[in-house]
Amino acid sequence: MLAAIPITPAGLGVVEGVLIPTLVGFGVPHSQAILAVIAYRLINFWLPIPIGGVAYASLQWRRSVEPTSAPASEHGSARDA
Repeated sequence: MLAAIPITPAGLGVVEGVLIPTLVGFGVPHSQAILAVIAYRLINFWLPIPIGGVAYASLQWRRSVEPTSAPASEHGSARDA
């Protein structure tokens, strides 16, 4: 229940504070529970941030490289027909 309260962005800190004791309560050693929760948060919370940044940068790069319109001489004009 405590992990569902949005006190911080994405429950940062709250989720860790709940998941570690929960895993320990189910018999996972404390050090492994900490490692598992940190690995989970790295993959779930932090990994999408640089991936999104790279995707955004590639879209901006494509937008700046892409020509705005094709020259009229390539396609011909109505007067040439």
